[in-house]
Amino acid sequence: MSDVTTRSTSSNTDLAANQETEKVLQDLQKAKQEAEDASRAKDRFLAVLSHELRTPLTPVLMSLAAMEINGDVPEAMRGDIAMIRRNVELEVKLIDDLLDLSRITSGKLMLRT
Repeated sequence: MSDVTTRSTSSNTDLAANQETEKVLQDLQKAKQEAEDASRAKDRFLAVLSHELRTPLTPVLMSLAAMEINGDVPEAMRGDIAMIRRNVELEVKLIDDLLDLSRITSGKLMLRT
């Protein structure tokens, strides 16, 4: 009788361990799916954000370029215009880098070594 009780207890313990393992695996799969969903949402957000930030910068850069070649712009303002252009170009580069980072993390852009 003791053998039957021992086997039954062992079987119940194995069943409980298997159920716990299955629950942990399901929880891990759910967490992985949520992380992947969040990553895709982040990538979409960054793509939209970069577009929305970059779009108004193009006419600003074009206007600055026109001002730089315009002979009627006072010399005192030319330094300010050049500084504004450099800062806008830096912002464009930062936006591009942010988008590249998103592409790298999503596997859409590969780094060459």
